Amino acid sequence: PLLVGDRLVGVIGVFSHQVIASTAVDLLSSISHQLSLGIERQWAIQRQAATSERVQAANIELNTRQEELRSTMTELKTVNKALEEARRAAEAASKAKSAFLANMSHEIRTPMTAILGFADIMSDDRTDKLAIEDRKDAARTIKRNGEHLLAIINDILDLSKIEAGKLTVEMMNCSPRSIIEETVSLVKVKADEKGLSIHAEYTDDIPSVIHSDPTRLRQILTNLLGNAVKFSDMGEARIQASLVDGDSPRVRFDVYNSGLGMNAEQAGNLFEEFTQADNSVTRRFGGTGLGLSISRRLARLLGGDVVLVDSKPGGLALPCGSGCIATDRRDRESAATR
Repeated sequence: PLLVGDRLVGVIGVFSHQVIASTAVDLLSSISHQLSLGIERQWAIQRQAATSERVQAANIELNTRQEELRSTMTELKTVNKALEEARRAAEAASKAKSAFLANMSHEIRTPMTAILGFADIMSDDRTDKLAIEDRKDAARTIKRNGEHLLAIINDILDLSKIEAGKLTVEMMNCSPRSIIEETVSLVKVKADEKGLSIHAEYTDDIPSVIHSDPTRLRQILTNLLGNAVKFSDMGEARIQASLVDGDSPRVRFDVYNSGLGMNAEQAGNLFEEFTQADNSVTRRFGGTGLGLSISRRLARLLGGDVVLVDSKPGGLALPCGSGCIATDRRDRESAATR
């Protein structure tokens, strides 16, 4: 018999016409034992090979699962980081809008109070006893505060139209000098009240005609130059127009003032909606914090941009940046702003 342990795996049979000697039986038993050992070793090798294959397959599966786990952890970290950034952005936006609403309530309430107050005075029977000049002052106050309210409403409406993609521009030929002079004339009243010098400068190569939207261009320049005056207590505010020549010539409008200036953090938030340098600026100067954001978006609708060139706290600064509005050139009589 061929035995592997207690298991019978085969038999060696011998047929003979003679009596088999005991030595031959012993030899057959020895051969049977050696064959059994060989079979047992072969089975052990096969079992070891199968086990090794299973271990190798298990290791490959484990490595695959570990790689998937690392990838999942990386994705989770990225998602968590994005969620955290979104949460912070949402909180910042919520704070900005809350501050905006609080500021708006003040910006609207103050002129409304003045309008209602002076309207009561004008409608009072005793108004007839007021001097003509006093009545004119009351009417001018009502008009001035009404214009302020209208400007706030226009800012909000413009922003809403831009957000909805419904604000359009009307491109036509127009005179950059005329638009600048009109802008300076509009802002000069405020500059004179503060004792500021305000003027415009031109380079010799400024074209007489550009192709742009004069209404929106005037709105942008009025906002930039108005800010230059608003944030200056002394010195000057000026606007400079120059031609940037090249394959696509552009007219560049730079606005300068000698105002407060800004640090790097304030400059980084300059074009954010509902944002001013800080709450002290809002309390001191008022405003919605929408003007520069709207101006930049309008400039981009015209194919240009509004950027901050330079600003430092104190001394000469450029807090209004550089207003750059793009148009097309026509035989050097029409040029674009950058």
